[in-house]
Amino acid sequence: MSEAMYDVLSPWAEVDPTLLSGITPRVDDLRGKRIGLYANYKPAAVPIQDAVEAQLRSRFGSQVAISRFVQTDSGDALSSEDHGARYTRWLQEELDAVIVAVGD
Repeated sequence: MSEAMYDVLSPWAEVDPTLLSGITPRVDDLRGKRIGLYANYKPAAVPIQDAVEAQLRSRFGSQVAISRFVQTDSGDALSSEDHGARYTRWLQEELDAVIVAVGD
């Protein structure tokens, strides 16, 4: 009879060295702000953002600027070079806030 062999694994996960920071403070008023509407690739995300945009337009009219970004499918992950660059350019449009819709 052979002797049993066991692998011993550590229960501790690797720790991310990046320090945690708080979320960005909310904007106090949307008037005069540039709002980004991000929709992921799920079917309901774009209709959700359509409804959000309609509400923003009805409440603030032309006092709010709206910019949209739509992820077309799960394959165009933000890490892909082309999509990531387009996403980065969109964020650098000096948006004051972003509203995200996950259309599940």
